[in-house]
Amino acid sequence: MIFYKLSLLVEWAISVTSFFLGVSAAIAPNAVIQLYQWIMRNFNWDVRPVDFEKELRNTRLLGLVSALLGSILAIILLIIT
Repeated sequence: MIFYKLSLLVEWAISVTSFFLGVSAAIAPNAVIQLYQWIMRNFNWDVRPVDFEKELRNTRLLGLVSALLGSILAIILLIIT
């Protein structure tokens, strides 16, 4: 029983995290790209997009997809519990 509750907690955490990260990427894609560049600089990598406008568009789109999938997972979890 405890493993079932723990797995539900993990699934809810994934759902909520996916939703909020997706919304933040959709609202502020430039900040997400800069965060990624900062993280990669700490590993001694220099990452720059070839086409920045396309990168913004793709980041915004994938953020919306992530938020949508997080919402779908939350709805499924509400139905099965």
